[in-house]
Amino acid sequence: MRADMGKQQVLYRQVLTCLALAVLVAYTWYGTVSIRLTTYTVGVRGLPPELDGIRILHLTDLHSKEFGHGQERLARLLSELEYDIAALTGDFVDAVKRDKAPALQVASLLAGKPVFYVVGNHDMRPECNIGSELAALGVEVLRDRAVPVGVRGRRIWIVGVDSPYSGAPRLSGALAEVPPGEPTILLAHAPGVFAQAAEAGVDLVLAGHTHGGQVRLPLLGALWVPGQGYFPRYSKGLFVSGRTSMVVNAGLGESVVPFRFLCLPEVVLVTLRCEPEEQAHD
Repeated sequence: MRADMGKQQVLYRQVLTCLALAVLVAYTWYGTVSIRLTTYTVGVRGLPPELDGIRILHLTDLHSKEFGHGQERLARLLSELEYDIAALTGDFVDAVKRDKAPALQVASLLAGKPVFYVVGNHDMRPECNIGSELAALGVEVLRDRAVPVGVRGRRIWIVGVDSPYSGAPRLSGALAEVPPGEPTILLAHAPGVFAQAAEAGVDLVLAGHTHGGQVRLPLLGALWVPGQGYFPRYSKGLFVSGRTSMVVNAGLGESVVPFRFLCLPEVVLVTLRCEPEEQAHD
């Protein structure tokens, strides 16, 4: 009798273990193929009243990933969003997969809007370069330079620099093109440029590269990201230093390990609001 009860207990534990593993695998799969919309509201000192409420769509780190045929699931989400400018901050082509089609499909979904792109450490490589293809789709590729864009009859500057983890960004040179006092948004593949941008008084930095850690743990968050190491300060979210805000997007794709955990693929929408010049963040 005791032997039978022991066998039943062992079987019971085995069944529970298998169920727990099945739930964990299912949750990890769901967390890898889903898409999360994250919204932020950022105050900009001296933002012209006409630009109050403009929205910037931020996409990053696709890594040649597909969200259904022709990116249909991503297209469904983007079609529901209202935005004025789209910012793409690199690594849309993966250096291992080298498949350019998913990235170009995403870019084609943004037709009709001003779209700006900076390269990441993956798509800096010649075999992953899609600059000419993006230009053909009307995307402005920014490499250490700034361009003005007209929105609601006013001008806002978009500055783009190369990845600081694969070549030093020449931010000061790019910012030299921007007239003093005009709203400035900096696109950078990685958040390592934040301190320099804050010192220069950039209004908003949009960055990726971190994948949000890709695998996060409860309470601890991201354990490691490239360029920052263990327990990174800037894994994802909104950060503020002086007049400068930075949004780090957890990205859409994966690198090295083909899954995510507690870190859903992310689409970011940032709304800019007027903030009095004298108001301080810190």
